[in-house]
Amino acid sequence: MKKLLLMAFAVVIGLSNMYGQRTLKGVVTDEDGQSLIGANVVVKGETLGTITDIDGSFSISIPDGNNIIVASYTGFTTMEIDVAGQDQITIVMKEGTVLDEIVVLGYSTVNRKDLTGSVSSIDAKSLEDIQLPSIETALQGRAAGVVVNKNSGTPGGGIDVNIRGRTSISASNQPLYVIDGVPLINNDGNLNFSQEGVGNGGISVLSDLNPDEIESIEVLKDAATAAIYGSRAANGVVLITTKRGGAGGTKVDINASYGIGSLPKQIDVVDGPQYIEYITEVFGANIVGTEDNVNWQDEIFKQAGIYEVNAGISGGNKSTQFYAGLGYKDEEGIIQGSGFSRISGRLNLDHKASDKFNMGMSMGYTNTLTERIQNDNNIYGALSTAILLPPVVPIRTEDGSYGTAFGLENPVAATLEYDNTVDRSRLVGNVFAKYQIIPTLSLRASLGTDILSLGERVFEPSVLQSSATGRAVVAAVDNKRFIHDYD
Repeated sequence: MKKLLLMAFAVVIGLSNMYGQRTLKGVVTDEDGQSLIGANVVVKGETLGTITDIDGSFSISIPDGNNIIVASYTGFTTMEIDVAGQDQITIVMKEGTVLDEIVVLGYSTVNRKDLTGSVSSIDAKSLEDIQLPSIETALQGRAAGVVVNKNSGTPGGGIDVNIRGRTSISASNQPLYVIDGVPLINNDGNLNFSQEGVGNGGISVLSDLNPDEIESIEVLKDAATAAIYGSRAANGVVLITTKRGGAGGTKVDINASYGIGSLPKQIDVVDGPQYIEYITEVFGANIVGTEDNVNWQDEIFKQAGIYEVNAGISGGNKSTQFYAGLGYKDEEGIIQGSGFSRISGRLNLDHKASDKFNMGMSMGYTNTLTERIQNDNNIYGALSTAILLPPVVPIRTEDGSYGTAFGLENPVAATLEYDNTVDRSRLVGNVFAKYQIIPTLSLRASLGTDILSLGERVFEPSVLQSSATGRAVVAAVDNKRFIHDYD
């Protein structure tokens, strides 16, 4: 029995020697001797670690046979220290390299600290938790000197962007939009190419681009941009850069959102009895001849669903990186008969063939469908007539026709009977190759394209006040631009 106890004691002593450890105490400071709070200290290759306290002090257990610790702190260079034979240590951290903010500027990039022109930058992180109707709204309140006004509440509707005020009375005041180096086709400032006017219900300049694909937005506001883009830059330039992949593991992002849009407040108007009382007092009788009590705003406005789904995958290795994304958005209008939907896809590739030669591509395709109605700033528009048409006019008369008075359109008819559909497809992208001749000199060639195809269908039946005999319109626009650059 005594021999067994001695053998067990010897095993315990052996195991304790095999797995022995010691305690290392120390302090972490910067080069000026100031204590660093919250610095990480870990044993290399182990799961043992700790952080420094308010005095910069730490205590950590060091297993026998492993004498390397790793100290790290934000803004400082990570250090590996050999602590063999030490029980006390002072670690002096050295400041790490501070990364300069890089700003895309025309054909090149520049450090933010070296930038002398007027540029506003917006990155993806400031936008990722915000539901954006379109890219232009990302500029609202985030770029100094940029005024953004939404012309109407129509889904996918036009947005007016002015950089440092208006520069022309009769010509366009819209900036030049450049996506991944490709200037968008400009139809005298009207990039939507819609053939039919419906009041202020135009189509957004950038409704073709999915906001989820954006990496950064740069707004160039000074005259120096004219040296790159010429007269097209007279109203400023908005440079949009889409997301790209990076070396490392594959990353998948999926996000979805759903919301409900509604009218926050109606415009106060008189009801039926109030209108009859007023009209009788002025004209001596109810000259309209009907006594209904219709709230036209209740008849045309509704709660509208808005939902969006986006998926992106990115990754790569040291030589090839990729980003691919798909998105779908469906937005109902709060006025009946209006809506907007978009399907988008993007593929961005970068390949480093050698130390001196690399190539890549950026390609995005979208298909949008916009349903429009006669809108505000239009005497036949649903919104205008919902305020102007007397409440005593019935929605429909006894013979089934739409009620009207004073030649005004029936708002319900304007939303249900008028049909204006714009179907637009767009491919925007480029391919490029770059050769580094010497460290300070490189040659880059790129070929970009903007291919736009639009189809518009309008049906205006004779039951509407705007067309006594009825009207149908079919319009098509096909526009292509190819751009080649060498720098």
